[in-house]
Amino acid sequence: MKSWTKQLPAIGLGLPLILGGHTVAAADTAVTSEVKRTQYQDWSVLCNKQAKAEICQMQQVMMINQNNRQVRMLQTTLTQTPDKKVVMELLFPLGVDLRAGIAMQVDDQPEIRAGFVTCLEAGCIAVVEMNEELMQQFKKGNKAKVGFRGLGQKDNAVLELSLKGFSAASLQLQNTRPTSAKAEKSQD
Repeated sequence: MKSWTKQLPAIGLGLPLILGGHTVAAADTAVTSEVKRTQYQDWSVLCNKQAKAEICQMQQVMMINQNNRQVRMLQTTLTQTPDKKVVMELLFPLGVDLRAGIAMQVDDQPEIRAGFVTCLEAGCIAVVEMNEELMQQFKKGNKAKVGFRGLGQKDNAVLELSLKGFSAASLQLQNTRPTSAKAEKSQD
């Protein structure tokens, strides 16, 4: 099978990188909470303190200048589940070929594939469970190439995701204590 991440030159090189943009949604809309942002080079950690837990996610947003406006090309968000699994959610603009899915490669490591799980008004989402091996690749790596295909396109587009600050940001994410609904009930 032909490698996706080697088909086209990376279009992320030369694109301005803007971090942030996404806010952590509060589970209880009646509670007003403040989002705290901590910057780790090219990654942000956003934390929202709620009644029983602090909910954090780490994120990098890649924007491009298109017709004199900033357009989100890729939003990468990592969250930790109550059972301590880390999940990466990649949000692409509408108009991607859902059947093709995505390909991702950290530096010269083997390529991994993932499918799109849904499309919303904000874009289409692919999800990757970050097992320990993949987390280590991201922590030690310099860049991750993310390949996808636009609907009706023959060639794949490849974006480069910077991994500068990933290790420090993931350490903060893994040190937060997400609380499951079951644990919250037992504390009441």
